[in-house]
Amino acid sequence: MKRRVVSVLAIVAALGAAIVGIAPPASAAAGACAIAGVIDVSPGWDGMESTGFYGFEQVALACVGATGNPLPPPAGAGTMTGIGNVTSNGAFGVDNCGGFRLPPTGSFCGTYDATNFTAGGECHGTVGGHQLGSAFGGDWSLITGPLLLGGITCNSGSYAGGWGAIALVVVPVPTALDGQVLGTDLPPGECARPSRRLPTPDGVWFCQLSVAGVIVMQSVI
Repeated sequence: MKRRVVSVLAIVAALGAAIVGIAPPASAAAGACAIAGVIDVSPGWDGMESTGFYGFEQVALACVGATGNPLPPPAGAGTMTGIGNVTSNGAFGVDNCGGFRLPPTGSFCGTYDATNFTAGGECHGTVGGHQLGSAFGGDWSLITGPLLLGGITCNSGSYAGGWGAIALVVVPVPTALDGQVLGTDLPPGECARPSRRLPTPDGVWFCQLSVAGVIVMQSVI
């Protein structure tokens, strides 16, 4: 797990450097957020090519330097620095989010609301998108192994018009395991069986996933 987290941080650092470098320093402000929590999935998750829908259950953000306008309030109201809550709903799988089938990869897409930061401010926008779509427009995603990579946009607050990247490590929650083996329903999870391209009567899947990672966001001011 430690190696996976280090890999995510390295990938996001590279993405962040590219994102921030696109606009001149005098016209852009950048911020970074750590994100962690638990998401619900339905049908259950059984790998990178799963198809279904997700919803954030308990997910929090901790952001630094995410100030769209450096002036004092009210002109500078809207800084995202501090601790905030984030909700998000969306889908995963090429069938729902677009792209092309390149086993063993997948995609995800949705919308989010981030509010209640210590210093005020909010951000609402899209997350993920078309598999390997527009990397510099926020509309892209890629699931590979335990990593979820994608674009993210902000359409409100001080970061209106901002965009960046999100990278998450995904770990199934053991206590949310569900499945069917030899005709027997496995406890304790209770979510629908994933739709596999090659259906089999037996298998295991998960109704919840733990996520942890980083968001890098740029805002033109």
